This record gives sequence, structure tokens and C-alpha cells, in this order.
Amino acid sequence: GVAASAFLVTIGTSAPVQIDGKQLYAIAAREGNDNALMLCHYTDDDKVFAPRTISLALTGGASKYDMYLLDQAHDMALVGQVDAQNEITIAPNSVVLLTATC
Repeated sequence: GVAASAFLVTIGTSAPVQIDGKQLYAIAAREGNDNALMLCHYTDDDKVFAPRTISLALTGGASKYDMYLLDQAHDMALVGQVDAQNEITIAPNSVVLLTATC
């Protein structure tokens, strides 16, 4: 999560973000054509194993985003691309960073 947070800081300007649901956290940044969103599904309950599906409705110009994943198997690795209007699934105690591909 530290690398993702640092990346958001380099963009420079925080952007509004709305997320609904328990154990979901988000922060976004935008400056010109650069924009990114970091999502976290955090729980301290060892009995929560179900991933969460999140509907994206990203605005700001980019139609596609690179998706980086931080979890037990990935260390902020690029795992694919998603459309700005799409759904993603995130496992408990994972972080996803979406960066505009313009």
C-alpha cells in the first residue's frame, strides 16, 4: 500500500471519491491527464474470506485503467486493464491501484 500511496502523492491533487460498503476504503488523485484510484478491502476478521465486487464509475477522461494488485501473491504487480465503467473483484486484505492509461 505504501508504493500505491506514494504514486498518488506524485500526481499531486486529491480527487473526490465515493465508496459504499463496510471494509472498503478508497483514495483518488488527479492532475491533468494523470489520474489514479487506490482501493482497499481491509478486515481484521479472520473469518472473512469472501471477495467484494465493486462497480466502477470512473470519470476524468480515461476510458481504460491499468490494474495493479497487492495481496499475498502479488507485490503491486500489473494484473491487467479495466474499463472506467466496469466491475472488479477484490479479496479481503488486498489493495488495488488503478492508473489511467490514456
